[in-house]
Amino acid sequence: MTIPPTRLWACGLAVPFLIAHLVFLPSTLEDIDSLNFALGLHDFDPSRHQPHPPGYPVFIALAKIARTVVPSDARALALLGALFGALAVFPLMRIYEDIDALEGGQHTTSAATASLATVLVAASPLYWFN
Repeated sequence: MTIPPTRLWACGLAVPFLIAHLVFLPSTLEDIDSLNFALGLHDFDPSRHQPHPPGYPVFIALAKIARTVVPSDARALALLGALFGALAVFPLMRIYEDIDALEGGQHTTSAATASLATVLVAASPLYWFN
């Protein structure tokens, strides 16, 4: 069984992304959205913007689980952000592969194009600090 090159690239991006984020998990909440998410951990009420609508009930449920293990609201929320950011590399790679295939790319260039596009997205500050 051979592992597709795009899967290797995705792993090669996801692992350093996750490690870099875990090393630098914030110890404080930095903006109004993070404050509202932290309030939602203790009293989930989207009508009071805890967190803002639609309330992200699945994320809050997972954050409550993380909060039982991690002693800080900020770190529990950031831990989930880091984990989901790393995992998002895999569907991103697949999306770019599919886009390249629609445009008629060869299988060998499809992997390279998808990998390069995913590297560019993962290196973007908007993705990195989301």
